[in-house]
Amino acid sequence: MSSINKRTGPALYSVENNLRGGACAMCGGLSQTITVCSDNAIADRLATTEAGRAKRNFDMNGSYRFFWAQGTACLAPQIVLEETGSDHEIVSVDLSRGEHNTPEYLKLNPAGTVPALVCPDGQVLSEAAALCLYLGELHPGVGLVPAVGDTRRGTFLRWLIYLTNTVQVAYKRFYYPERFSTDPAHAPAIKERAVENLFAVWRPVEAHLGEKGPYFLGEACSVADIYMLMLATWFEPVDDLRQACPAVAEACELMSRRPAVAKCLDMQNGISIGRTAHSPLE
Repeated sequence: MSSINKRTGPALYSVENNLRGGACAMCGGLSQTITVCSDNAIADRLATTEAGRAKRNFDMNGSYRFFWAQGTACLAPQIVLEETGSDHEIVSVDLSRGEHNTPEYLKLNPAGTVPALVCPDGQVLSEAAALCLYLGELHPGVGLVPAVGDTRRGTFLRWLIYLTNTVQVAYKRFYYPERFSTDPAHAPAIKERAVENLFAVWRPVEAHLGEKGPYFLGEACSVADIYMLMLATWFEPVDDLRQACPAVAEACELMSRRPAVAKCLDMQNGISIGRTAHSPLE
């Protein structure tokens, strides 16, 4: 039996999950395996990956390895993996122990960030939005990414890029105010201003969903909505976002009813927006 007990990503949550026989006890019968990294686990997993490149010729219906940490930008691509029915193994990276900065992990992802995805053909991808787009476009039948030529694609790309380049970036000053001044005494003021900015960058999202929703593309859920849900879970206190942005809250609630989304949210202790019907809001 292993356990995860860490504070990760933008320092959102703390979780302790008991894992039995390689399956997550919290989530029950998931379609993927979860591996908790010990001191040498990442090196072992990477060695296996290298061996697989040399020995096997994967096709895109093979299995993925998803390097994951709870409470981070891993949530959106994890949901897309589930939505597309992609066979995958989750390798848990303990950020509190610096596993993302080990030589073994940096060989996988030189940026030292999660998520990272080892594809069935052996290529390694990173950056959450890129993973979402890549997986969504590999599975056009699921309908999460409008195809080239689809009249909705422009709107889809507009809002996905807004979320990644504007909303996601705005959280850094809230969670890491010390990075934006050489004087530690400035941190409280930076964080206070960051809250004002977060409300400001969410307003255009709220306006669009309120007029065109419930999702960015009307009735069709897309990768942009999945990414928005992830970013909404980072807001603290989340009740403030829900009250200020009821259309955002409604979209999150609708998405939480999707089995794939609910399964991934159940791995994120502390989230109180976008919960499943059997897990009431707190």
